[in-house]
Amino acid sequence: MVTICGSFKNLTNTYNTVRDSVEEGNIAFSMLYLVGTSGDKDSDFEGAKELVYNPKGYNIYALPNVYDKPNQGRPMFSFFFPAYVNRKGCYNHDGVSDVIKALIQILEVRYTIKHNTQDPQTILKKIAEMPITPAEAIIKVKRNVFPTKEINEQLLKLDSNPHALDDVYVGMLFQDENGKAVFKITADEPIRQFPLGDNKSHGAVEIYQMPQKDKDGNVPRDRYLIGNDPVDQDSSDTLSLSSTFVLDRWEDKIVAEYTGRQEFADENYEILRLLGIFYNAPIMYENNIKGTYSYFARLNCTYMLADTPEYLREKDMVKGSKYGNSSKGVPTLDNIRAHADMLIRDWLCKPVTIVNENDEEVTVKNLTFVRNRALLQELAAYNPEINTDRVRALGVLMIAREQESVYYGGIGAKTRNIEEDPNYLGNDDFFKRNWRVDN
Repeated sequence: MVTICGSFKNLTNTYNTVRDSVEEGNIAFSMLYLVGTSGDKDSDFEGAKELVYNPKGYNIYALPNVYDKPNQGRPMFSFFFPAYVNRKGCYNHDGVSDVIKALIQILEVRYTIKHNTQDPQTILKKIAEMPITPAEAIIKVKRNVFPTKEINEQLLKLDSNPHALDDVYVGMLFQDENGKAVFKITADEPIRQFPLGDNKSHGAVEIYQMPQKDKDGNVPRDRYLIGNDPVDQDSSDTLSLSSTFVLDRWEDKIVAEYTGRQEFADENYEILRLLGIFYNAPIMYENNIKGTYSYFARLNCTYMLADTPEYLREKDMVKGSKYGNSSKGVPTLDNIRAHADMLIRDWLCKPVTIVNENDEEVTVKNLTFVRNRALLQELAAYNPEINTDRVRALGVLMIAREQESVYYGGIGAKTRNIEEDPNYLGNDDFFKRNWRVDN
């Protein structure tokens, strides 16, 4: 059987069914042959990715993975034919490829396209159809504004390191008798795969960094932000999950996530509320679902919900009352989501200077620090027609981040106004009576 796997939906199900027709016991008496890339707008490459990166599980002949960059990908891989092998004009009379010559030509073509076209999909299409590595062959081109190539490389980097997530705390939050949120490690399993076959997974809270506290043992109110994509039904036939991310404003990194769906909608809201208490963070959320506001109102906690960003009102991107439910959160309008997507892209591509293992200062993209595996999968597969709860939650978080940046002095540094701090000595009555400013 020959299948064009780049545009074949439900490929793994079909493969598993057909496989039994060419195997009997431990003997295979025929061959299944699949070929393709994901570089066209109709590609559904998730099944092909599963087969090529996990060949042994599907009785596919496995080869050492010499294709991916060091420390990326899996140790074994199915057959991959890169564009630099047998390129026309780049091999001798014996058929031996001149790899260097071919790579130079391929990179020259990419450079020409990148700097002489205005459509970013054109260069992605060329990369996907003439791939150098497997990560490039699985780029999904259709309407994805995110840096797909780098996202796939980051995902492969995570998957190649079996200990990449060993330091992540996994569990759930509970409230003690003093009203404080307490994190406990549990046997709950986080959802680290996208897409899922159903929405029955409860998930778990994943903490990449515990809340950082000041000298008095308190979590600063201005340090963390929360973005949430809620669900408001106890049960549903859709694949929607409740998704929440916590951002450390000072370091500009994601420090916690909860994605899942509890039996009852109120349980999802409670996890969100406890994350807000645990990180002492305002909660920005998609307010088209009224259940979030209602739940927080019942518990007298609407103060935890972030106001609709003023800069969106000033840009006339949102309308409505500044009171009640309309005063909180972000509406799910097409223009808001498109704006959020661009904010996500900017955040992923933000340059960050770090000191590497050789004590050298180097600049990397913020994407380098994203360790949320399923989020990376969603970002790589994203287009507006599919259900991507994590992308929506991250988009809401980026809007909250932008509000802080516009009105409160930026991201990545302590922006607290010390004159509002009751412990600031400059607020002492003595200084207020005797201090004057000379022009």
